[in-house]
Amino acid sequence: MSTNKTLAVEETAAVWQNLFRDTERRTSELQFYSDEITFLKNLLDRYPLWLMEEESLATLQVVSASLKKTEESCKTLIFSNNSTRDRLGLLIENPFAQDEYKIKSDFRSDGDKLESLTVDMKSVKTEIFKLVEQCFRTEKARKLIGNQK
Repeated sequence: MSTNKTLAVEETAAVWQNLFRDTERRTSELQFYSDEITFLKNLLDRYPLWLMEEESLATLQVVSASLKKTEESCKTLIFSNNSTRDRLGLLIENPFAQDEYKIKSDFRSDGDKLESLTVDMKSVKTEIFKLVEQCFRTEKARKLIGNQK
């Protein structure tokens, strides 16, 4: 009986270790997204806005709001993921110390939120890059027109 209990404890600890490694991977992904958000914010804040035409400014406001919402989602998810990771670390040391169902539920929820954040990040980046590309085209056209005079 003692051997079965030891095996159960080892198996449970292995499950927690796998989940812990997954939260570490998520932490890395979330830090990358956080860095990307900082870059995109700087791009929008520091790009010469005088190049943009009036219709681009409305798009810029929408994209900036989307980026801010995505940034908040990322910060919230970083906090939640770190909390889940910390609780998993405790479970590795003592596999039956906490509510297994709650931690697994939080882990799945964090995974779902990360998938949603990934979609949001791709969407925001696409919109920002379209806006910047439009600015580049506008500036190029201005230079071409200016060179023809």
